[in-house]
Amino acid sequence: MSTGAIHNISNVKAGLALDTVILVQVAAVPLAVAPGLLLYYDVTPKLVLLLAGAAAGLILLPRTGASYPGWGELASVPRGRLFLICTVISCIWLAISSTVFSAAPELSVNGTGWRRFGLLGQLAVMVSTAVAACRCAANPTLTRKILAALALPGIAATALAAAQYFGCDPLLQPDLIYDLFADIPPRPYATMGHAAYLGTYLAMAVFAGLTLAVTESGRWKQAGAAAAAICFGGVLLTGTRGALLGLVAGLAAWRLWDNRRISWRRAWIPAAVIGAALVLFAVSPAGERLRNRVGEWAGDFAGGTRLWLWRDCLRMAAAKPVTGSGAETFSILLPTFQSDDLARRFPDSYHESAHNIFLDVMLSQGLLGVLPLAGALVAAMWGGGSSGAPMLLRAMLVANLVAQQFSCLTLTTAYLLYLNMALLVSRVGGESAAHGSLPCRILRRLRLPEAAAAGLAAAAVYFLMSDRALAETQRLIEGGKLAEAARRYAEASDTYVPGPSADLWFSRTQAHAAQLPSNASISQPAWREAKRVGMRAAQKSETRHGAWYHLATMYAMEDDAGRMEACLRASIQAAPAWFKPRWMLARLLMTQGRSVEAGEQKRRAEYLAAGKYPEVEKTLGSAEKRPVPHN
Repeated sequence: MSTGAIHNISNVKAGLALDTVILVQVAAVPLAVAPGLLLYYDVTPKLVLLLAGAAAGLILLPRTGASYPGWGELASVPRGRLFLICTVISCIWLAISSTVFSAAPELSVNGTGWRRFGLLGQLAVMVSTAVAACRCAANPTLTRKILAALALPGIAATALAAAQYFGCDPLLQPDLIYDLFADIPPRPYATMGHAAYLGTYLAMAVFAGLTLAVTESGRWKQAGAAAAAICFGGVLLTGTRGALLGLVAGLAAWRLWDNRRISWRRAWIPAAVIGAALVLFAVSPAGERLRNRVGEWAGDFAGGTRLWLWRDCLRMAAAKPVTGSGAETFSILLPTFQSDDLARRFPDSYHESAHNIFLDVMLSQGLLGVLPLAGALVAAMWGGGSSGAPMLLRAMLVANLVAQQFSCLTLTTAYLLYLNMALLVSRVGGESAAHGSLPCRILRRLRLPEAAAAGLAAAAVYFLMSDRALAETQRLIEGGKLAEAARRYAEASDTYVPGPSADLWFSRTQAHAAQLPSNASISQPAWREAKRVGMRAAQKSETRHGAWYHLATMYAMEDDAGRMEACLRASIQAAPAWFKPRWMLARLLMTQGRSVEAGEQKRRAEYLAAGKYPEVEKTLGSAEKRPVPHN
């Protein structure tokens, strides 16, 4: 057998393996959780899958001479070329903005604990979807399989969301039974961490199912229709306005672009059945939570914190309009820009993001980050056909964009957004490929794909082992082995520096355990370690104002008024519009007879609390008559 034939067979096997990797990523990333194995059990598994998949994609991407099949097809058409250029620029600028221009490079590179959307996570998203675009361009039949891998797992996500809606969580918290008619019931989130992220995912799954139902036949058609209907029900259960608005916008775009006449004789029966089912569910006892959510919508047209938050975010963006402040620095910087208006309306709310994808990118990467994203979106909406799958994929992108104007990018939602764009630009229509192009030759000569794959694979192992160490630390604390927990956490911190910051979590958890009567004999060393790590959290954590406040409470319990005051003032400096540290500082100053200073902090705390916390006025009004509390 000739060398060329052997090489072709090897490419075929690599292509099949790569197809499998892509499909596993699409199906598994939204559903991946590891409760009991990892501390951040609903985030880290998704990150590991993306990193490992991106590394495998770079290794398995078939090669022919000096070219990569699929790369040439994409580069041969304007929209594909624009998408590739924007993706490369995004990766390069993200690396620069997350290091050189970041307000906290460690957080920008590794990401925060709640979403892990730093430099490494975002690179994994863009590399994975760029590889998927190349592979779909070379193998168009893969698109249908990707749509199935997106739509069908949505059924499982909807099933888990339904279980959570009806009061239990069989996967993540099997021992926890919710009160079905609680005053503030939790909204279903399945494996996504929040109802808004689940709603965005299921909205995309609806359109993936519709695409199969419209463009395929036989079992594919039936499976797509079933998935679309079930996932639509899941979107309703989440009670997410952004996702519902996205669905409406996507369906409207579909009808606007589709010139085919609707057969109303065929459409009215399923429409009537679905409408009747929704009405019956809404008026039944099982629809209590949905009715409560609709009542919340009626009383909150502003969308919670969003309008006031966006106004403060615009002021924040104006400070660094070109470069941004670095990925995952939002929770550090926003408190310094937060207006009194936002603070008074939502006195004790934690704002982890701007809840708008363009503002998120603007704040983290500036205009130099927004422009490549906008270019990639233009490439995706540009051409690719005006009927069938391309039209529905564009409608999916409309739904995605509308939904994410009220949410933030996470690993899953960002991956699905870029995947949506990749599926659109990969439809090259059999146009000629530019084999052996200069970029391909440069990549091959410098072996950049192999080097990048090695780095991404190492990052996957790094995050997995780091989070595993945190889970072991948690089990030791829960078992009362506080000294061993401190040693394990110290080992993890030394091994994975500069790793994701869990210092504030450890300090709070260890301090709480040290106060339990069952741990009285070992409480002092554990307390000292919690305080030491808490001080580091105040320097590096993504919630530094909260870390300083936590330290202040620890010093209050030690009757160390001097250090307590210093920590409270540091918390106030980090978050000037947060009422809690001012409240505690006023109480401390009153006990020391510093009435003038105490009065200033008292009035400011009462103003920022805006009457929503009666205990503020009550305790400040009588604090001078009793000692400062120790908790």
